[in-house]
Amino acid sequence: MTLSPTPTPWNHPSPEWVSLQQAALMHGVRVDTLRRRIAHGHLPASRFGGRLIRVSPHLS
Repeated sequence: MTLSPTPTPWNHPSPEWVSLQQAALMHGVRVDTLRRRIAHGHLPASRFGGRLIRVSPHLS
C-alpha cells in the first residue's frame, strides 16, 4: 500500500514569480541588492503593470 505524502510547505511547488521583498527574505539579502542585480543584468525580472516587479524564486 502506497501512502500519499502529507501536504507540507516543502512539497508544494514554488510560485513562478515572487516580489522583491519575498525574494530578499528567502535568500537573506536586501531588496536594494536585488534591484542592483536586476539593473546590472545579473537577475532576470519581469515588470507587471507600471511599478510591480517580480523575480523568479530561484535566484541565479
